[in-house]
Amino acid sequence: MVLVLNREAVNLLNVFRTVKVALPCDNALLQTAIAFNRACQIVLDYGSQTRSFNKNKLNRETYRTTRERVPNLPSALVQTARDEASEMLKRNRFTRTLKKRLTIRYDKHTFKFYPDARRVSLTTIFGRLNFTFKHYPYLDHWRGEYTNAQLLVRKRRILLIFRSRFQKVICESDSSQAIFLVATNPFEVDA
Repeated sequence: MVLVLNREAVNLLNVFRTVKVALPCDNALLQTAIAFNRACQIVLDYGSQTRSFNKNKLNRETYRTTRERVPNLPSALVQTARDEASEMLKRNRFTRTLKKRLTIRYDKHTFKFYPDARRVSLTTIFGRLNFTFKHYPYLDHWRGEYTNAQLLVRKRRILLIFRSRFQKVICESDSSQAIFLVATNPFEVDA
């Protein structure tokens, strides 16, 4: 997006940063990761047998089975497990794949990040739960819209890796007034 303020061009660029925080090792997160892997494996097995990675077809053919075999996994996580399996099938060209790593993919419907309160809300098999985390100084620098996340369980440590999207202002002149005007509200500026 390019704005023109006082005859100066100002560019707003979407910038993405990957941020990692450690979460407490909680039984709810571990059990959710195990259930998520089971759901993903069900879709992987079906997709490798039928040689399909189409998300619509995988959803139509595996959703009910997955819900029956992993009944405590919320529907939104079943859908993200299907999406992850579809991408793995496409990447591995339908070879039989065993999902070993304990991970959970979260989207904007299943996680909410609150950096000021130092907590994150995650969907688990026990419902929506809040977890606290240690505040890291780089979190203040990379504030923005938190779009998606991946929970990784490794050696009894749980990490939440998420993407932050924010807009970076680039001005062609050194006018700090133009940058200030864009940062406050670009829609109320008179040309």
